[in-house]
Order: sequence, then C-alpha cells, then structure tokens
Amino acid sequence: MARFVSLPGSRRVVHPASRPIGSVDKSEIATITVLLRSKCDRKKLEQWAWEQSAKPLHERVGLSKAELSAHFGASAEDLDKVESYGAKHNLSVVVRQASSRTICFRGKLGDLLAAFPANVKLYQSAKGVYRGMVGDIHVPPELAGVVTSILGFDTRPKERAASRIGVSLAQAKITGPPVRISGADSPGGQNGEPAMFFARRYNFPQEFNGTPLVVSATQMVVYVLKGHDFSRAVNEPK
Repeated sequence: MARFVSLPGSRRVVHPASRPIGSVDKSEIATITVLLRSKCDRKKLEQWAWEQSAKPLHERVGLSKAELSAHFGASAEDLDKVESYGAKHNLSVVVRQASSRTICFRGKLGDLLAAFPANVKLYQSAKGVYRGMVGDIHVPPELAGVVTSILGFDTRPKERAASRIGVSLAQAKITGPPVRISGADSPGGQNGEPAMFFARRYNFPQEFNGTPLVVSATQMVVYVLKGHDFSRAVNEPK
C-alpha cells in the first residue's frame, strides 16, 4: 500500500511572475487548516437551501449552528482520526470545529510537511518573498476521502481587482447608481463600501442612528434595533 496518496484538487502551479530562491526554514512555526468531509451528502444541503430560497421570506426556516453541525458538520470519528494522526507528528490542535468541518494544526513546518507532504519552497515576486507550493499535497491512505482540503502551505500574495464599485460618502446620501472608481479611492480603501451605502440601498429607517444595532444578512436582510423588527421595511436591491 502506498504510504501517501494525492489530495484531489490540491495541485498548484508556479506563479508566472515568481522565481524560486531557496528552501523553506523547516523550524519555522506555521499553521495549516485541514477541511474534512461532511457527515451528510453535500447535495442534501444544497437541495435544502434551494427549497428554502423558493419559499416566501416569512416561511423560510434557518439552521442554527448546532443544527448545522449535527446534520452537515464533520463526524466526531473523522475529527478524532485526523487529530490523532496530527499528534503522531508533534502537531498541536489550535482549532477543532465540527460545524465548519475544520481542524487547525500548528507546529514546525518540517513536521507539517512530514504529516502532509508537499513541494514547498521560497519564491520571490514583485510583491516580496512568499512560501509557495507546486504540485499536489499528499495524505496518508487512511485519510483519503476524509480530508477534502488543506490550506496554509502556500502564502503567495492574493490578487486584487484593479477596480471595484465604490461610492463616496456624499454619493451614499443621494439616489442614483454607484460609480466605478479605483479600489484605492473607495471609502475604506480596498475594504469595501461605507455603511451608508447599504443603509440607502436597503431603505434602512433614517430616523434611527444605528445604536445598538444587530444585522443579519443572508437571503433576506433583517435589522433589529432597540427591540424593533424592521424586516418589513427592507426591500430587495434592484
């Protein structure tokens, strides 16, 4: 039996604007996130979501975190199996969560690569030095099908869009569509839109100042403010 097998979907390629500059420091302390399979067929969750989206808003039923974990989270058996395997390689568990189907391991990079072999090196790009991975990540045969993804070996800089939809604070107070401006010039820089933009878009009652405010944004948007429910005042964006 092979000692390790390739993890489907884990293959990475070299960024065309990067070049290898050396080996990684295997004594470096790093963290990786291991994603596990769901105890239930994912298609059932997708079907349930589509069924809910087809219902009127007042008839939709959401899942609590406990219900999501119970029906669609990772099984305790799978979590124990992955955690036990990590312990054999001197890895510490910093996060174990059934609802998100994740286990985060922390340890020396050399131990992480011994547990889940991958071709990891240091690369240089215009944005600096990063830890890059080429090829597949590998898992032991007993975890094949249990582990669905491993994140954290590759730290290459993430690409950002050259432009995004943005509005100024003055534009957020008036009607009319937002204009396209560069991400650097938008309110909050690359971090998104100002709150007033969404307040106008969803017709938030302007007689309130938003303190204290709890916002739940899913398929429908519900504002709860000082005990009042403004879900009926919220319109879907056009």
